[in-house]
Amino acid sequence: MKTDSDSLDQQILKFRERTQALIEEYADNDAASHDSAALLASMNTMIEELQAASEELEQQNEDLLQMQSLLQQERLRYKLLYHAAPDAYLVTDRLGVISQANSAAGNLLNISPDRLVGKPLATFFQKDQLRALMQLLHAIDTGRPEQPQEWNTQLRPRDKSLIHIRVSVGLQNADNNGQEYTILWLLRDIDEEMRIQQQIFESRARYRAIFDSAAVGIALIGLDGTLLEVNPAFQRLFSHDTEPGQPGGYLELVAGGRPWNEPELFQELVRRIRPSYALEQAITLPGGKLVWIKNHFSLVLDAEGTPAYALGLFEDVTLLHQREEEILVLEHRLDEARDQERDSLARDLHDGPLQSAIGVLYRLQQFQLDHDASELHDELQGIHTDLDEIIHMLRSVSGMLRSPVLAHFGLGSAVRASVDRILTSDNNLHIVTQIEDKDWQLSPRAAQGIFRIYQHCMSNILRHAQARHVIVRLGQAGERLVLEIRDDGKGFSVPERWIDLTQEGHYGLIGSAERAAALGGELSIRSREGGGTTIRVSIPMDEAEQKKQNWEHINPKILKL
Repeated sequence: MKTDSDSLDQQILKFRERTQALIEEYADNDAASHDSAALLASMNTMIEELQAASEELEQQNEDLLQMQSLLQQERLRYKLLYHAAPDAYLVTDRLGVISQANSAAGNLLNISPDRLVGKPLATFFQKDQLRALMQLLHAIDTGRPEQPQEWNTQLRPRDKSLIHIRVSVGLQNADNNGQEYTILWLLRDIDEEMRIQQQIFESRARYRAIFDSAAVGIALIGLDGTLLEVNPAFQRLFSHDTEPGQPGGYLELVAGGRPWNEPELFQELVRRIRPSYALEQAITLPGGKLVWIKNHFSLVLDAEGTPAYALGLFEDVTLLHQREEEILVLEHRLDEARDQERDSLARDLHDGPLQSAIGVLYRLQQFQLDHDASELHDELQGIHTDLDEIIHMLRSVSGMLRSPVLAHFGLGSAVRASVDRILTSDNNLHIVTQIEDKDWQLSPRAAQGIFRIYQHCMSNILRHAQARHVIVRLGQAGERLVLEIRDDGKGFSVPERWIDLTQEGHYGLIGSAERAAALGGELSIRSREGGGTTIRVSIPMDEAEQKKQNWEHINPKILKL
């Protein structure tokens, strides 16, 4: 390729040749030789300087060509990066008309980049976002911000639904005085980011709702025992004075707990000697209140596997411990009541039928010794009468232990037969029965249990209630069998706990509640002093459900009048 430096070199060469010819022409002329030689020497120097300048210019041309090649490569690289970029890039004028767009912009707006050129960017914004876009363009035109402006908004690509984007806007001046400029737009799809943020927000909201409304106490505890965060259930459990932030606050709360030394266990947890621990302990709170607390601790690690804090779950099991203690006392008292009942039955048999039978035997022996055959008839008649009374007493005791009517004719008939016997022996008591005529196909265990409860209730009415009227109801309510016995006797004050009934000697009620619970049912008591008593028993009809013992219903349902 011919360059300006080549032309200059040729001219310099021609000029040098002409100068050399002049030097040779005037070499023999002494008059002009002196001035001409000086002139020619000066010209030769100039020629050499021109030659050096030519060489320098040639080097500059080579550097320029190399720079042009590098610039072309950079332009190609920029174009490649521009169109391969994952984010959308746009160039617009001050009115927002697109002049350039990369491939990502075409994908984002669902239009090829070449077809985007000449379209207003406002085409892709909804009406409620256009005002903000216009305000942004006006602010750029008037304020010419040096730093890029960011803006989260929504736009609608062609034939697609709205998407969330993050816009970054910058300026590029087209002249030195800044009067002409273009706007550089970077558009980034943040739909996935917004979805993740929404999920994080919802997850935090769910965590906070669970944390605040949980029935068990929850606490985040620092490695030094500081209460970092506690929920309302924890504050209710340990009193409302347990505010987070006090160093060692939790360890001070449980320092006097028994039977465990929890501060030592907590330190073992922090030192990672144990991964977790769970225990039940009695703690005396400020004010002297004793509570039993069941807790479970685990260590929470950070991303690097270093212990960050401890997570504790707490449950108040005071009532459970009280219930266990009361059940133990009840079992002991019930054992005593059963022993007393056996002793009473043994005394009744010994003092009644057994003594009568011994008397008959003694009379027979005496008769054989003291009388002859002529007197046999009258004496045997008397013995026959005594034996009838013994049999009657034994049948009465046997009926109390096991009703033959119940075994052969069912629960309803057994209750009616029992009421008839009571009415025969006590003419002052009026009993009304409301018994459904229905074969419930009860298991012998369930029928026997309900009948025993009925016997206990009637026995209490006859011995203690001083009642004049009694109503006995027996029937089915849904899927349950219900026995209800109501009297107008003197009643009594029903305590809050069964343990108090044992102290007052109401073992029959305790036994009835135990029988109802053993059949998967429940027993409720409604009574007041001078206002009569109502006892209601309900058990499931299904035999499988009857075998699911409901020991929590040992405590009576207290129905206040």
